[in-house]
Formats: sequence, structure tokens, C-alpha cells
Amino acid sequence: MGIENLHLVHLTNNAHFQLQTQLGNLIVETGAAALNIEPLYNTWHTNFRQEDTAIKKILKSPLTESMKAADHRRDVSYRAIAETNRAALNHFWAEARTAATRLQIVLDTY
Repeated sequence: MGIENLHLVHLTNNAHFQLQTQLGNLIVETGAAALNIEPLYNTWHTNFRQEDTAIKKILKSPLTESMKAADHRRDVSYRAIAETNRAALNHFWAEARTAATRLQIVLDTY
């Protein structure tokens, strides 16, 4: 089995780095000298280390914490809406129950 079609430009940063990691492992396992690619491997390995450093910097983005906080606020808001609607399914006004039933379809979908 082999790779039939691979466009590196379509890979995400992490997928590209994982592919390069696996490639490096195969080269080390076989030996760059045995493959007769030592000069190419040395250049590749330098670039690989630079990519590793870049990926680590991206993972430590200053936006990560604000994104986590925004995700949490979204989740709390969604749970509040879902729980309020669940209570409205038992409301004493028929109109409120009907509206909650219709809204529950949307909530169940997402």
C-alpha cells in the first residue's frame, strides 16, 4: 500500500508536522547513510526542528485562554437556554408548551 495522492498544501500544520515526524522516524530507523540521503537529511532535519519550534509557539498562542473562556461562556449560555426550554415543556400555559416543543426540535438538532 502506498500514498496515491498527497498535496502537502492541503494539510493542517499539525497534520503536516505529524507526517514529517513519521518520515523522520522511518529515516532514522533505516539510516540516512543506508538510504544515501545524508546531505538532504541534514537539511531536512534542520527545517524539521524549526517547524517543531514554530508549532510549539502556535500552540501557546495568547488567544488560547480567551478562546477557552468564550467557549465556556457559550456552553453555559446554551445549557441555560436548553434547561429553561426543558422546564417550559411542562409550563401551565399551552402556548408556552407548544413554543417549547417547537424550540426543542431545534435544540435536539444541534
